[in-house]
Amino acid sequence: MNRISVQFALLFIISYTIIGVLYLTGTITSLFVQSTVYAGILNLINVILSVYAFNRGYRNSNKNFILFIFGGMIIRMFLILLLFFIFIKYFHLQIMLFVFAFLVLYFISLIFEINYYRLTSLRKKA
Repeated sequence: MNRISVQFALLFIISYTIIGVLYLTGTITSLFVQSTVYAGILNLINVILSVYAFNRGYRNSNKNFILFIFGGMIIRMFLILLLFFIFIKYFHLQIMLFVFAFLVLYFISLIFEINYYRLTSLRKKA
């Protein structure tokens, strides 16, 4: 596991530890915890699929790289959209909180993804 993966995992662990402490002290409700946990799961699925597609495409030719990246992006987009609606419909979440938590976590994970791609491409060139 590389440094970026460890940092990303630590960020998730620290974030949900803080949420757990806030829940145990009665500062936030269980619905808040549930909404943020499902948003985190959705983002974790997205990151795992993104890194997998990047690693598969990076080892192949340029044509296959583009196929894996853009094909993976389209598949991830539809999968996340489908799971997003399933979570909202069947898990009775606070919609605004779920959407807000998802977007915040999405942009944070996007920063880690871009940094992972950058470091991986620099490491392969050297």
